[in-house]
Amino acid sequence: MIWEKLKIILSIIIDIFISLCEIPFLIFKTNKNVSTPVRFKSQQQHKLDITQIATEIRSITNHNPSVQIVMDRKSGEGHSTRSTAYKDGKYRINISSLNSIIEINQHEEYAEVEALVTFEEVCKATIKYGLLPAVVPEFKSITIGGAIQGLGIESTSWKYGTFDKTVIEATLITGHGNILYASEVPDLWKNLPGSNGTIALIVAARIRLVQATEWIHLRYVFYPNLSNFLNDIEKKISIQTNTGWIGDNQVIDAIHFCGKNQTMNGIVA
Repeated sequence: MIWEKLKIILSIIIDIFISLCEIPFLIFKTNKNVSTPVRFKSQQQHKLDITQIATEIRSITNHNPSVQIVMDRKSGEGHSTRSTAYKDGKYRINISSLNSIIEINQHEEYAEVEALVTFEEVCKATIKYGLLPAVVPEFKSITIGGAIQGLGIESTSWKYGTFDKTVIEATLITGHGNILYASEVPDLWKNLPGSNGTIALIVAARIRLVQATEWIHLRYVFYPNLSNFLNDIEKKISIQTNTGWIGDNQVIDAIHFCGKNQTMNGIVA
């Protein structure tokens, strides 16, 4: 009994100590407004970088056809809760150079970005043109490649679907070191989202952008039961040119509170 109380006290002391150690970092971060920088790269440099990666993969597979290749990302660099022990003994390929935006096309409303560019970086760059990715995950540090390989289903759009559905074109490197475009291999691309890097390596993607506004006009609608809620959601999703109170909802979010259902219907204002 005494030992249990002692463990609780020690745990509290350790938590307080760790919190005190973090204070200087938090102050520095707040004062300096630390944020992820947005990097840009030419198409020529991008091609050189992916050619180097493809050459390395081709070289190692030619030397050892049975080799297993994994991305050289350490624990904490991604959002997976899975242990990285499965990478032990595998050949690690470094793609850290693929962290830049290649192009933002304001008129055709697309952005071409490399795999390790985060959504924070993309949004920061495109919002200057009044544009944003059609689907944006909640975690700002999720990468473009990660949202495709991991599917990014925590944030989807009733209108556009999952993030991979907004990809216009993607550049891939196969396990044999071949550089391919998604449009050239539709069967491969169809199975790639959610494959977690087991089919091919995504090195860049051309993603769809949509018009962004400063404000969203929200309307809250409450439902007495789940059946009514589901019926109205079906109407909203199936009727693209709807009228009446349903409106032109670019944004739909649903929340369930203790047996009660509520939606937030957003109209770009």
